[in-house]
Amino acid sequence: MSVKYYVPLEVLASPTAPAHVVRLQDLKDAVDSKFKMPVRAAGPSNYAGTYAAGVLTASANAALVVDGVAMAATDRVLLYGQTDAKQNGIYVVTAAGSGAAPWVLTRADDFNATGKIYSAVKVTAAEGTANHEVTFVLATDDPITLDASLLNFAVSSGNEPKVLQKSFDITGDAATSSFPFTHAWNTAKVTVEIISKASGETVYADVARTANDVTVSFYAAPAVGEDYEVVLRAEIS
Repeated sequence: MSVKYYVPLEVLASPTAPAHVVRLQDLKDAVDSKFKMPVRAAGPSNYAGTYAAGVLTASANAALVVDGVAMAATDRVLLYGQTDAKQNGIYVVTAAGSGAAPWVLTRADDFNATGKIYSAVKVTAAEGTANHEVTFVLATDDPITLDASLLNFAVSSGNEPKVLQKSFDITGDAATSSFPFTHAWNTAKVTVEIISKASGETVYADVARTANDVTVSFYAAPAVGEDYEVVLRAEIS
């Protein structure tokens, strides 16, 4: 007669050995610390709105378009170019917006608490004009605190330097000639491109850099209707 022996399994909250049984939630948490579920699109520029308790509501009525993609309710989206970098991160579209209503974004379940945000975590955009199938990595060092830490995302490129990018707008008013911008990347090695919104051509102005800021100064104040996009880029290792 054969005798079978059964070894009782112990499910541990903090498994330490290769043979330990892990809970599904533990496995999910481990994966979430390295990769997040993909987003539909990733937006490099600032999306103006009011932010409170993980909800970003547009400051004007408009349909939400991210990197050329018309977003729909329940879509996931990555914002990585907010002027206030604390607002960056993964959101779900609560309301897509229209000419009669603002769009509303709510932080995604996997990115709505300090314990769910990790340095070097990656997320891929599925669609978009510029970011189609581009993977981003959170370049902010630990420890990270939601709504307190600056969340800087970069394009993931293996062991190559990470390229950070932000876009800002200059609106001419015939009175202001200098425009300061904060990138908070802790490096003065920032390239600055100034693009005319009317012609799409690059224009030139004086640029002053510090570790976290750039100031663009024109010889004469841009006239009303003379608008520009300022693109900042930097590489970090």
